[in-house]
Amino acid sequence: MSGQHQQRGRGRGLWRSLIFVLPLLAVWAIPVSVLTMVAPAVEEAEAERVTPVEPDTIPVGSRSSDQATSVGLSVGFGQSASVAVRASGLVTAVHLSPGKSVKQCRALIDINDVPVLAYRAKAPLFRDLAVKDKGTDVQALAQYLVACGTLDKADISNTFTSQIESAVKTLQRDVLKVKDTGEFATSYVAFIPREVKLVKTIPVTIGDEVNPGTEIISVSGPPQSVTIVDPDLGQPLDLSAPDGYVLHSGETSINIAGSIIPEDQLVEINQFISDAVAIGSLSGRAVNSDVDGEPGSGSATEFYSGATITTHSVTETGAVPSSAIYASPSGVTCVFVSSSGSDYEPVAISELQMIKGELGSIGVPADLIGKSVVRDPTALPAEVATSCG
Repeated sequence: MSGQHQQRGRGRGLWRSLIFVLPLLAVWAIPVSVLTMVAPAVEEAEAERVTPVEPDTIPVGSRSSDQATSVGLSVGFGQSASVAVRASGLVTAVHLSPGKSVKQCRALIDINDVPVLAYRAKAPLFRDLAVKDKGTDVQALAQYLVACGTLDKADISNTFTSQIESAVKTLQRDVLKVKDTGEFATSYVAFIPREVKLVKTIPVTIGDEVNPGTEIISVSGPPQSVTIVDPDLGQPLDLSAPDGYVLHSGETSINIAGSIIPEDQLVEINQFISDAVAIGSLSGRAVNSDVDGEPGSGSATEFYSGATITTHSVTETGAVPSSAIYASPSGVTCVFVSSSGSDYEPVAISELQMIKGELGSIGVPADLIGKSVVRDPTALPAEVATSCG
């Protein structure tokens, strides 16, 4: 019994010792464990405070373009004329449109439902003509009737013969739809100089009242010069693509080499302009004119809008957001190319170009495509940013 009592006594003493020691151990162990956990976090925070934050980078994108550009056409016409009528009345029909060519004997307009025919010649007819009249104007009328298909060429004469009278009656009856008296009135025709035939403007419309001397159309000869110009400034464009360009308007197009159309292409460009005006894709306005009222005595320049040019080949360019462009105090613009780590190389951009159809995108040289550039150069250290320019 005494041995058992002794063991119980020793056990109680051990527990009393542990109860006393454990609090002391806890007081020592807790700070140590806290330090073990906190110290790495403090070291990490200190490291973040010392290590600079690298700016975001983005890859330079790629865009393909045929460089479509809106342009204007400055067209110089060497000779132009104002065409007037000798009849009076109400305009009941207009048979022409801008850009069309005036043809001999064709109706220009109707006045009181009677056609006014084109009379293309060296000089106008100055009097009404009838049987027994003689003169060069009678011969000119006879030549006109041959062109209209109512007189045989063999019957041309400077005397108003019965054959010419018969031809006039046919013209009155079949073309003019008036009484066939056989007398030719100058009001039947409107004089147009031979050198000009391209309709520029038509200042009259159906319902207008006209009198002798009223201008009904303005006409010109074919273009003598055509220049591709800035649509807003009117200045010739610098077009230097080695393989040339394509000039477009609506569904019509033509190949051109540069901003100045060569002389041997003026006929072709004139047809292009006429076709585009006819379909309404190209519109023109007079820039200046020195027509003084005398037939065929003036020249004019017209500006046409509604055209675009494209290159024959598609070109590729790089693209970055505008935020990636850095403008130095000296006016130099750069992007910063990230090569490795914190190394950033400034690349000067000589000319900023907007990417068409993309608000906020800027075109950069194609050799930057695929490279990484800094998204926001203002995040770079000052010593790096100042390396631009």
